[in-house]
Amino acid sequence: MYRSIILANFCLLCYADNSIYQYIDKSGNLVLSNKPKTSNTRYKVLSEELAHEKQALIKANESLAASSPIQEQFLKNTINEHQKNIDILNKQLGYTP
Repeated sequence: MYRSIILANFCLLCYADNSIYQYIDKSGNLVLSNKPKTSNTRYKVLSEELAHEKQALIKANESLAASSPIQEQFLKNTINEHQKNIDILNKQLGYTP
């Protein structure tokens, strides 16, 4: 019985995540952690793209109000594409409608 408890504890220790991550912070200090550094770069890029798509949607809606019948279908397709892009970016950023 005693041996099986020791063996079980040994197995648990073998599977433990003992990774150590190191990186330099903004102040130039060395940081040691058991978790990797998270990057906000992707979040910033997606947020900027979302803002750009929202602006483009507003401009397309404004253009639709003053468009000719020939341009109307093209602008409606453009509006739909911008809305799809906004929905995709919101999902990637974790926003729920």
